[in-house]
Amino acid sequence: MRQFISIFLFIFFQNFSIYVQIDAGPDIVICEPQDVNLSIEYIPNSVSTSDYTIEPISIEMETLTSPIVLDQLSDDFHTGIINIGFDFCFCGNVYNWLVASTNNYISFNTGFAETFSEWNTYPIPSISPPGLVVNAILGPWLDLTPNNGSNISHSIEGTAPFRRFIISFNDFGYYSCFDMQFNGQIKLFESTNNIEIHIQDQPLCDSWNNGESVLVIINEDETQYIIENGWNNTTIT
Repeated sequence: MRQFISIFLFIFFQNFSIYVQIDAGPDIVICEPQDVNLSIEYIPNSVSTSDYTIEPISIEMETLTSPIVLDQLSDDFHTGIINIGFDFCFCGNVYNWLVASTNNYISFNTGFAETFSEWNTYPIPSISPPGLVVNAILGPWLDLTPNNGSNISHSIEGTAPFRRFIISFNDFGYYSCFDMQFNGQIKLFESTNNIEIHIQDQPLCDSWNNGESVLVIINEDETQYIIENGWNNTTIT
């Protein structure tokens, strides 16, 4: 009997506090009440991305307006370097480029471009950090294969300074369960540096790698990571 997992959606937010001091100049004594206009200039990426929390969101698989489609893909492989289109702050560092894996994650380590991508998932943190998948957003990481017309597409949507980079994993097959398909999107938000992970289809292929997958974001040396509860190299049913 075929089994399917429920659809889960997650958003990763940064935790931060902002303290503001406004210098309005020398004190002035006003005899009659007057209106005063104050303006604040927001500087993108001026807040830290040193901490994250997870919150549920509604599913929104967006239709990309002018997608770049990558359809000449290899199994267990990273794509070439992809332009995010704006500054994106992740785990305290600012990035403009990333690579995508055909095993459903993106990494800001551009040195991974056009190299092997590990398919054999493991819990985070790894036994001997750093592991083989780092500086990455795993959405979730599992052993997929780009067969039967699957592709990765990406585009930049919206208007600066609040654009969003969206990357879609479309109709990906499973390495061993050839009649199943995965569909999902990862979204990066300009200025706020929020991350959204949308999972539309993730059927359970428990005949290969125990059906295990990993939903996590992780920095370069595994000193910072956040894991969705119960989704750390586990079988989701």
